[in-house]
Amino acid sequence: MIDVHVLTYSGTREEWLEQCLRSLEGQPCTVHVVQGVDGNVGAGRAHGYTLGQHEFVSYVDSDDYVLPGVMETCLDWLQRHRAVVTREQRLWGDRIAAKKEGGHHLTVYRRDLAQPLLAELPNHPYLCDMLMIKKLIPFQLDYVGYVWRMHSAQGHRKTTEAQRTALEQL
Repeated sequence: MIDVHVLTYSGTREEWLEQCLRSLEGQPCTVHVVQGVDGNVGAGRAHGYTLGQHEFVSYVDSDDYVLPGVMETCLDWLQRHRAVVTREQRLWGDRIAAKKEGGHHLTVYRRDLAQPLLAELPNHPYLCDMLMIKKLIPFQLDYVGYVWRMHSAQGHRKTTEAQRTALEQL
């Protein structure tokens, strides 16, 4: 099983959150809905990763959703790897982009490997997920399991050059 946290914010759209939570139903995971910290995704992630008791941890953004079978596929691959990441599809309005991207969604980590990084996450308010990927180097699965909704209010659009530089220097 996987402990999955879903962060919410003051601007969370209820219909997107409901779609996100429905997509996790029936998957081998325990979902923790967590009030995030406006302006600091890293602080919310640091808290979210502490919740639960399962060996593996992950997150799904409240404006995104997962595809059927993704958690089971990740668990299968975690028998051979310390962390995994699926491919993602990008959703623009109500159109899924044809290209299936590699990347940062859905990442699943062993809890014991993620925990030493949690104190550092608030120092990377919008690039915390990239920090985890950089440090834990998840194995890229050739499996599309995540739908990343593209819109103007996304946190990664708020990053500064200084934040990107700080992450590159780690």
